[in-house]
Amino acid sequence: MNGLIPFVPKLNLGFVDVKDVAQMHIKAMLSHNAVGKRFILNERTMWLSDISKLLNQNGFKAPKYITPNIFVKLLALFDPNVKRIVNRLDIIKNLNSKQSKVILGWQPSNVEKSILDTATQIKILDNLKNKIL
Repeated sequence: MNGLIPFVPKLNLGFVDVKDVAQMHIKAMLSHNAVGKRFILNERTMWLSDISKLLNQNGFKAPKYITPNIFVKLLALFDPNVKRIVNRLDIIKNLNSKQSKVILGWQPSNVEKSILDTATQIKILDNLKNKIL
């Protein structure tokens, strides 16, 4: 978010507000209907490029370009962190949160608002850190 990295990989991830996760943990622990079940919390999946676009439209300096997959695969030969995402490039994974909504009554928070709130918090903390140093 500081403009140093110009590219993002073509990666699609599921997003959920962390406050929703905390609330659903509590609901699951207190619900007899939740015993023995697993719950997926996913407000929606988004491409990293869409998140960058959202951030850029709201005053942040996020990457503006999508890295071609071949470059990500080449970098993966040298960086084990990049190697972990190679098999997920260009893939949309559908995550079904229906059980969470039906059994736990989950009503997801707006993920775009969550992303912008998180980015704002990071910016505030970074500014505070820079003032201290």
